[in-house]
Amino acid sequence: MQSVKAVKELMPAFFISHSGPQLLVEQGPYIEYLKEFSKTIKKPKAIVIFSAHWEEPIQTISLVERNTTYHDFSGFPKEFHKVTYTPPGSASLSKEISELFNKNGIKNTFNTKRGLDHCVYTVLKLMYPKEDIPVVSLSINPDLDPQEIYKIGAALTPLREKGVLILGSGVILHNFDLIDWRAGPDAPPAKWAKEFAEWVGKQLDEWNTSELSKYDQTKHRKDAAPTPDHFVPLIYAMGAGSDVKKANLIQLHYLYKTGCYAVWKFD
Repeated sequence: MQSVKAVKELMPAFFISHSGPQLLVEQGPYIEYLKEFSKTIKKPKAIVIFSAHWEEPIQTISLVERNTTYHDFSGFPKEFHKVTYTPPGSASLSKEISELFNKNGIKNTFNTKRGLDHCVYTVLKLMYPKEDIPVVSLSINPDLDPQEIYKIGAALTPLREKGVLILGSGVILHNFDLIDWRAGPDAPPAKWAKEFAEWVGKQLDEWNTSELSKYDQTKHRKDAAPTPDHFVPLIYAMGAGSDVKKANLIQLHYLYKTGCYAVWKFD
């Protein structure tokens, strides 16, 4: 990828929900939304994505010429291990990201080997199936203070002025122990799940970073997000929208009573 030139339109940032590799064969309104996503915004010059499935103690940036596919799961049919998604990387963008992190006092490093995990490739394969947009993946650190996580996302805001799409891929309701598979994917949500999702939406609407940072102290947190790894990509993406501070709920579909697919757009 050539050096990214400034464009007039500010590219939004998004929090995007994922599930397992079966996302690629599922049906429903959320899948249709992902397939039509490219029609809702200008084609990005590149995509930068924080993955809930890539944890590192130091902020890590992929640095590859061509992305490979990392099948980071087990217990699924063999055909899911044959799926590939191999868009180009961008050395220039990876280095620009590192420079932005350095400028903001964020220690960082590169990874030249890791492929795109299912948290990344499943959503992008639906959103941009042609594999013609450079992709740089970024690690998360769920052990960081949420305000530090927000700061990492905020460091990348200049990229939005250059047509770069910034995504956080995670899930706000992520507790396999409480999923009611017998209820079916279209079952009404459990009361606590709906209350937690609505609480999250309220903090985003009000851009209340202080209150959102206390998500792990909320009434339903142990049920909704017993571990922080899938929740914090929302905060990274919110940070990337910190220059405008406007959140829009684009999609919210509850699944099996206690899960959901949700998308927030940060203008």
